[in-house]
Amino acid sequence: MKITRGLADHKHAAHPVLTIGNFDGQHRGHLALLQTVVETATSKGGTPMVLTFDPHPITILKSGTELLLLTAPDEKLARFQSAGIEEVLFLEFNQAFAELTPDEFVLRILKDGIGVRDLFVGEHFAFGKGRAGRTADLIRLGARWGFQVHPVAAMRVDGEVVSSSRIRTSVRADGPSRAGGAPRSDPGLADRQPSPSPGPRHPRRRRVCHHGRLERAPLRLGDLPRHAPDLRSR
Repeated sequence: MKITRGLADHKHAAHPVLTIGNFDGQHRGHLALLQTVVETATSKGGTPMVLTFDPHPITILKSGTELLLLTAPDEKLARFQSAGIEEVLFLEFNQAFAELTPDEFVLRILKDGIGVRDLFVGEHFAFGKGRAGRTADLIRLGARWGFQVHPVAAMRVDGEVVSSSRIRTSVRADGPSRAGGAPRSDPGLADRQPSPSPGPRHPRRRRVCHHGRLERAPLRLGDLPRHAPDLRSR
């Protein structure tokens, strides 16, 4: 998997099929979205890509906000690769980036910078200065600049939208008993599946989120319960 930091080092790929987001926690909704991106790219002979940001936008948009990250950067990249993503593009999210209007974001980043052909985003996706751009704007701008936008409905479990924000709230409020540890798990968390990568290259210990802190825990290799929670972070 190719990792690119900044548009200056990015070279246009063949028929980029892109999704945008921070993908913290990699819940079921994230995995379903990534699978759709990969399947679409495969069917069109394209390149499945993720556009993500560093640092997390909320640290710039809401300065002073204490953000609990559910997934460490290296773990996130491993999960992208496991899902079949071929390129991850990191863009620095700073105040200048936050000032881009929706039109500027689409023209400079998506069209000129990436050359996107198919774009998958959540149905409530917001972008541009003040989050002024909405999915309808993205569809309109995509039609102008030659790419197709595919809005994706939010995944719901037990009637509730699956989101990283919801999982963070569960971690803070209930600790691992609800969002990250035995015996109960948040139903929105992704099923833990064996990695398709050959060979057991995993370290024997990991760090897990426990009551808002990262603590060491043993790692079990082999078959796991299908609905085992996965809030691992190195």
